[in-house]
Amino acid sequence: MKASKLEYWWSLSYASWLQLPRVLIQEMPTEWQDRLADLLKEFDEEFPNKLDITTHVSFKKNGRFIRGPNWLSNYRYPVQTEIDKMRGIK
Repeated sequence: MKASKLEYWWSLSYASWLQLPRVLIQEMPTEWQDRLADLLKEFDEEFPNKLDITTHVSFKKNGRFIRGPNWLSNYRYPVQTEIDKMRGIK
């Protein structure tokens, strides 16, 4: 069976979850966000029986737990200078 583009995106990692920061997703063009919303709706429709659990995101650096950057979690007040750094803009 041929691997999907998504399988190649995960590469050889052992990741079991896809985690994307909302503050960065909201920086993407509206058309991109609309396509993602459509795909997520399709995903929800395919798996309507959700588990009664929640998830928690934690951050690590060099194998140690660290406090996550506030700007990355605060989608209501995006810090454009930090977002630009993520894009490679100085």
